[in-house]
Amino acid sequence: MAIKDPHPDLLWLADRFHATEKELAAKMAEATKHNDVALEIMKIKGIGPCMATQLIGIIGDISKFDNISKLWAYAGFHVIERCRKCDKRIFTNKVAEAEWLDKMVLRLKRIAEKRKEKTRLNEDDARDRLRKQLCDCEAPEIYRCAPKRKRGELCEWNPKLRMICWKIAGQFLRARAFYYHRYLHYKHIYEEREAFKTQAKKAKGVKGHIHNMALRRIAKEFLADVWVRWRELMMLPVTKPYSARFSQNSPEIHQRGASQKRIENPKAKMRARC
Repeated sequence: MAIKDPHPDLLWLADRFHATEKELAAKMAEATKHNDVALEIMKIKGIGPCMATQLIGIIGDISKFDNISKLWAYAGFHVIERCRKCDKRIFTNKVAEAEWLDKMVLRLKRIAEKRKEKTRLNEDDARDRLRKQLCDCEAPEIYRCAPKRKRGELCEWNPKLRMICWKIAGQFLRARAFYYHRYLHYKHIYEEREAFKTQAKKAKGVKGHIHNMALRRIAKEFLADVWVRWRELMMLPVTKPYSARFSQNSPEIHQRGASQKRIENPKAKMRARC
């Protein structure tokens, strides 16, 4: 069967998409020249104008995040509690539950304002809708996990920010600079855990799980570094992460310089010799 030529409209659309991408990339590169935060971020190997502008645009105003934990939570790198029986959110602290309800009601109000047909949001109905997302089991089985998008639940973090953070973390592995070294460090720590050592012989996907854990760790470290430098440029106070005050294994805030040497891959050297 002969393959037909692409439709002329499809070829025209493809050309337009490529031209638009080039135009946007040029505008992003021009915008980063006049932004001190973007210039600082681009000193890190693996980050160019496109990713820097996306990250800054999604975060917006850094003064909203008084500590790094709030920025981690906004990026979806926090930990939540769920019930194993109903798989719904659960709060052991009533104050935290009330704060979560207030935050979600405010978010629903903003969503209602953005709609074309603007309608007033009934707060009582919104609270009742949100309470249905919470566990009401008599004897709940609580477990801690990373947040994820679930049908019927209002997302309390920014999926776009988490996506760009994962992309940047992947770029660090290709750049093989400072954060790649940190990735290898955390990967080694996770591999030495007894739980993973026993699972590695039986369960599948343990290596991938360890890889994702180490990748998530360097993404959090990178966000912490961006938060520190950004707030310093804005003359805002900087504090240590809440977890760093009580745990020695928590991500520390480091300030990276531009002189990050590339870590060569030994396998690539062997191929070059051959």
